[in-house]
Amino acid sequence: MISGWPMRIVHPDGMVRYGTLASRPSASTQGPLVSCLMVSRGDRFPAEHAIRCYRQQSYTNRELVIVTTAKNSAVSALVTEIADPSIRYIEVTAPTLGELRNASVAHARGSLIAHWDDDDLHHPERLTHQIAALTQTGAKACFLERILLWWPARRLLKTGHARMWEGSMIAHRAIVPVYPARPREEDLFVADAIARLHPVTALDWAEGYCYAVHGGNTNQAPHFAYLFGEATAIEGALDYEAAMAQIGGFMPIGAYAAGLDISAPTRSG
Repeated sequence: MISGWPMRIVHPDGMVRYGTLASRPSASTQGPLVSCLMVSRGDRFPAEHAIRCYRQQSYTNRELVIVTTAKNSAVSALVTEIADPSIRYIEVTAPTLGELRNASVAHARGSLIAHWDDDDLHHPERLTHQIAALTQTGAKACFLERILLWWPARRLLKTGHARMWEGSMIAHRAIVPVYPARPREEDLFVADAIARLHPVTALDWAEGYCYAVHGGNTNQAPHFAYLFGEATAIEGALDYEAAMAQIGGFMPIGAYAAGLDISAPTRSG
């Protein structure tokens, strides 16, 4: 795939530079170790799809760190079944989502960390492209400026509006501050803190990340109604079925949708 996605490099003093991701970053699939950090409820669904996305990444020097407060969970059994040495499953005691994220950072071995929420989907080249953007720009963190938004209960699959989507963060571990002990929006706090102190890159590549609305998210329906009100149609997709088919070419969105008929996440990002 020849890439030509625009980027904004935003500096703490407000200066903005513009660029384009260098052609064919998929040729550079090796680099520093990146720790993909997943906070899990312990349920097999939908974590199995996020784990599948991790295992399909073209970037090879990676690990997945799964932290949970659940004991003897279905995800633990899944990790044992997969037997992927790059995946570590860790049970911790942490009362809030922010503290769980801190635990995941503490267990990370990489010099880079990537948010890898257990209920969202990722393009196979997400790590490769975002790390290439970091390398090319010299920024300390990379966010996607747009992402895919999926609300299957309402048959909506759109492109989110332009902003730095905190759930898509890949950053140098050394500059990531402590997450606040909050049950929600802890990732937004950290993203804002990083942007105030360090240059960050916003890569305009919506297909890199799909945020799923499944009824068990930490945010409620009015929040998602606002996001979808600001969203636009996916280029080249005339309707929901066409959008699902298009995105299904590189993400396991069809399998995820089938699982929603029999599973209901209870809490996530």
